[in-house]
This record gives sequence, C-alpha cells and structure tokens, in this order.
Amino acid sequence: MKALGHRTRSKVQINEGMDEISRFTELSQEQVSKSKNMARSIDYCQTTKMSDKKVKRRIYSDEYLKFGVIPYDHNNSLPMCLMCKKVFTNEGMKPSRMLNHLKICHPDKLDADINYFSNLKYNYENRLMINQLFTKNSKMLEKGL
Repeated sequence: MKALGHRTRSKVQINEGMDEISRFTELSQEQVSKSKNMARSIDYCQTTKMSDKKVKRRIYSDEYLKFGVIPYDHNNSLPMCLMCKKVFTNEGMKPSRMLNHLKICHPDKLDADINYFSNLKYNYENRLMINQLFTKNSKMLEKGL
C-alpha cells in the first residue's frame, strides 16, 4: 500500500511539475513577446528621435572674412582660418567662436582691417600648387625642345 501511495504521490507531483513547467513556458513565451515588442518600440523611438532631430548646418557668409575665415577648399560648409590654416567643424562657424579663435590664436590680427584679410584670401586662392609647378615646368621643357 505504501508503494502504491508513493506511486500516486509521484504521479501527482509529476502532474504538478508539468503544470509548473507549462506555466513557466507560457510565462516565458509572454515575456519573450513582451521583450520583443519592447525592443521594437525602443528601436522605433530611437529612429524617430534621430530622424526628427534636425542638424543645424551653418552656411558661410562673406562677413566671416573679418575674422580671417574662409570656406575650406575641399568642403565649403567648413570654415578655415587664413592665418593658421586650421579647419573647424561646422559648429565653429559661429561668429563668437571665430572671434574667440582670433583673440586667442592671433591677437595681433584682432584690429586688422578687412583689406588685410582680403589680401590673404587672394594670395591663398592664387597660390601655386605642386601639380601646377610640374605642369608649368613640363610645358616650358616642351617649348624648349
């Protein structure tokens, strides 16, 4: 009889264990679906925040020449200092930042006239590049031969 009772108890325990396992799997499936939904919503929120956020791009103005800054040759949306040839980020195109750079790095040019910076710009734009030097020399050699 004890053996029989033991067997019936084990069947009951097995049934209870199966119920717990099935409840656990149901819970885990619910948790998985909830976590997937949460991950999707987080991804959606992140992508909408990124796409909704507008990046303010500053455009070069001729007024910036008074700070000794011109647009960079390779990327016109970036400013470049004429004196030290330093290229700034687009954020550096704020007049206050350009003035700050002029005060800190080039304090002797702080009171310079706009004509001084215009001459620097002209000289920079009309400078000879290495490839121009080689083409001029090769043309001169061709004419001489």
